[in-house]
Amino acid sequence: MIWEIGFTTDLAEAKRHNTLLAGIAMKKLDPPFTHSRIIGRTKEEATANLEEMLDFGIAHHSRMAEIYRATGADGKKADAYHIWTAEAAGVDFFISLDKKLINSIRHQNKITIKTEVLYPAEVVCRLVK
Repeated sequence: MIWEIGFTTDLAEAKRHNTLLAGIAMKKLDPPFTHSRIIGRTKEEATANLEEMLDFGIAHHSRMAEIYRATGADGKKADAYHIWTAEAAGVDFFISLDKKLINSIRHQNKITIKTEVLYPAEVVCRLVK
């Protein structure tokens, strides 16, 4: 299993992830696209800068735009970005607890997404078989 390392400040969430993935071999996956941290003097400024970066990605990268459109009106630009980068890196599974995201990907029929978007339990079941 390869993964993009996620960082969290929520200790309970980190422990839950570590327990769920205990015993599964992993390696760090470098992102296929260079990006930088979104910096702003205020939270609002940082959010605006992030939106600008995501809008740029949708406007200039056709595959990200396809994935964003496929998620429907409720699609989140950041989710499209993460799925796009996972797909471009050849990741088999994109693990999420976001029910809305998973349902939007599973119930769209506009495009084929090479990276499967799954709940953590679904990935564990596949890896244990």
